[in-house]
Amino acid sequence: MSYPVITPGEARVLANKTWTLGDREFRFGERPMLGSEAFVYPLYDSDEQLVAFVRFSLRVLTPERLQRTQWLIGQRLDEKTPVFKAAPYSWLSTFQQGRPDGVSIDFVATLHAAVRGESWRAIKRRCDNEQKLPLMKKRIAAAKQLISHLAILESIGRHGFIHGDVSDGNFMIDLATGEAYLIDFDAFIYTTSDTLKFPRLSFEAGGVKGTIGYMPPELEESTAGEAFPFSDRYARDMLLIELLGFQLGDPIDASPKFWEEPGLTQQKLQKNCRELSLTHLLRPDVFELPEKHRPCSRELAVKAQCQMPDCKIQLAPFTVKVPESSKPVVLRERKAK
Repeated sequence: MSYPVITPGEARVLANKTWTLGDREFRFGERPMLGSEAFVYPLYDSDEQLVAFVRFSLRVLTPERLQRTQWLIGQRLDEKTPVFKAAPYSWLSTFQQGRPDGVSIDFVATLHAAVRGESWRAIKRRCDNEQKLPLMKKRIAAAKQLISHLAILESIGRHGFIHGDVSDGNFMIDLATGEAYLIDFDAFIYTTSDTLKFPRLSFEAGGVKGTIGYMPPELEESTAGEAFPFSDRYARDMLLIELLGFQLGDPIDASPKFWEEPGLTQQKLQKNCRELSLTHLLRPDVFELPEKHRPCSRELAVKAQCQMPDCKIQLAPFTVKVPESSKPVVLRERKAK
């Protein structure tokens, strides 16, 4: 069984509509935020405080895709480390919670914490319009948080947890507070054994490959439906190059791999990379280097003196077996922080 996919156009009927969930009333925002894989509506409580985001996938929610998302929700990772603050923590479904007031369509979506800030991609676009860049110290702070977050993911379980789609659009930065978060965990990979054959969904089952320019070259060139990245290292390095080296006039919708003068890009990085001991970003082959030859994020976190909370996370084994009956779970209350 698969569940209905609604388009952003169809979802316009949700704008400003109220929805009673349990004994609380919420209101959808005026318009959704659009992405390539999904669109997101802000959700406000009765005091008009932003409390969550409702994410609607643009891909069919096949049983395989539902199984993966259900496993991720069931781990309650947002309660274990801030790294997963933006990960899905519950399903929202008209089949279980009823329809919002005045709405006649059905849908299945996921609920996410209200992470404040803008994606790095949006920040680049705004800076291009305003002709003003964020202070470098804030960009360095965001870069160090990216490293520490990925280092924590590497420490999960026996083989680590891979985000799978680290990119400028999936890294949120709140320039006011300095907080930064990864979002969109749809492409995650969690391998619990060396023999797990397909740790990632095939494209036919609704899987995603990643973002052009941030996925490793060997994956970008692959035609295998079950291909997956070895790690988040390549994407991490492309994003670090941007955070530490982006200047006005650089392309805002392309990774550094596609910038016209990569050598000049690396010259811009010299000072920051040496101060943070990220000298591997200055290698002439940094854009072609395979993932396995790049330093792990735990190593970089030590070199760059990133804050690393002492957290040991063990997750339940992930299986690719599809249950006979898969359906969204009931909305749960978030644990008070």
